Amino acid sequence: QIGSTLRILSLWKNSLSGSIPECYGTDFTNLKKLSLEVNELSGPLPSFIGFASTLKWLWLYENHFTGNLYHIGLESFQQIETIEIRSNSLTGSIPTSFCGIGSSLENLVMWSNSLTGQIP
Repeated sequence: QIGSTLRILSLWKNSLSGSIPECYGTDFTNLKKLSLEVNELSGPLPSFIGFASTLKWLWLYENHFTGNLYHIGLESFQQIETIEIRSNSLTGSIPTSFCGIGSSLENLVMWSNSLTGQIP
């Protein structure tokens, strides 16, 4: 199991496929950067991302993630600077929990999904 000492997990631009099992990242308490972009990952965004409260950079773009954003606990991101989830297959509305994200957010990139509804 990946331990609590991990600060950067960067697996971008590979040929990784399938969904991310929920067992990974159960102790991402010190994770600062999660970089899984430009792969073939699919399925819902794993809820363990919401437990990485020290996360600063979240790059999940250009994959095949599906589902909505409600289950990942975005309000726990008090240090987040960048969330880039563009070019996936995400659906549903943008959760109001985006309003609870810390004031450090500088980049929020969500284009090329199937999001609906109003901007909170």
